[in-house]
Amino acid sequence: MIKPAPTAAMNLRGQNSRKRSLKTIAFWVGMVILFLLALLIALLAISQWTLSDRMDSRIAAFVEADKAVPRPNTDVDIADLPAPLQRYWATALGGQTHAVRGVVMHVDGRLKLPGTDEWLPITGQQYISALRPAFLWNIRATIYGPLWVDVQDHYGDCTGHINTKAFSLYPLLDEKNIPELTITQLSRWSGLIVMTPPALINNPYITWHPVDDNSAIAVIEDCDIRTEHLFTFDDEGLVVRVESADRYELYEGRGYEKIGSVMHRTEYRTIDGLSVPIKSSIIRIEDGVEIEFLNEIFTELRFVR
Repeated sequence: MIKPAPTAAMNLRGQNSRKRSLKTIAFWVGMVILFLLALLIALLAISQWTLSDRMDSRIAAFVEADKAVPRPNTDVDIADLPAPLQRYWATALGGQTHAVRGVVMHVDGRLKLPGTDEWLPITGQQYISALRPAFLWNIRATIYGPLWVDVQDHYGDCTGHINTKAFSLYPLLDEKNIPELTITQLSRWSGLIVMTPPALINNPYITWHPVDDNSAIAVIEDCDIRTEHLFTFDDEGLVVRVESADRYELYEGRGYEKIGSVMHRTEYRTIDGLSVPIKSSIIRIEDGVEIEFLNEIFTELRFVR
């Protein structure tokens, strides 16, 4: 039987049917895209909204770990310390013995990443242990507009670690068990403990060597890691400058490279009987050139006893 040739009307109906099918497919594809976009926006909003709680939880974990660490013997012969440390004990500690496990604080400031010239706003929290080489620096860095990165720098159990995630979700960097990073993070801890003054006076991980009436070298040893910091004190005995050559920075495409670092501490305040600086400025030295890369203001300081 010979089929009749399709008429113009039949062709038109077929074309319309195909158009409706394509429109239906396009509609549902668009709906799926809109749903995924809405889901992504919701995830980002929830991630940002809950970031502060996650920071609190991370800090709490470090504080809890220090509860299992025995406090060092508080019977320290101050006369055995270098002259600037004796003044520091009289000024920063009020000439008294203080039992402190660590310090928690809020951080605001700005950061310049290695190899860049742009300042990024930062805000977050920090914990510094007074009992052992350990710290957590957890900040939110605003990259551009609504784009932000969750940065965790920390040291503990003889290991340095840095972890960064875009929006706390997408991994960007996860570095651990790298010798250059570990010695850098240990060096950072020794520079940070000026925020918890008793740790400078009485610390089994630090050996002090006098230089002159306003400076002394701290030799820090943890496991088989060794680093040095030159501390400079003012005439009252407060730490105003901390310098170390034991620091490495990670440069894109180049890996870890050794640099020098200088930390300036200013605007001391007395909190719970201890004098601490609430402002900090850090410089890295690249090929003899000083580059200021981190400014911080510390608030809501709380000593853990």
